[in-house]
Amino acid sequence: MLRILAIVQIGDWRLQGSETFDDELRNTPEGARKRQMQIWAALATNKVNITQQIAFRGG
Repeated sequence: MLRILAIVQIGDWRLQGSETFDDELRNTPEGARKRQMQIWAALATNKVNITQQIAFRGG
């Protein structure tokens, strides 16, 4: 995971955010894990919105 984030930070790859990640971040208690997730969220260049089709596939 750290290697992937390093590649994102140098700009070779783009990190995609999602509504699901945002929900997970909101529900994570304060602490080191939440701070790390906030850093990852800040690296996301855009957000994938959850459609009915995506929700059905994940469900």
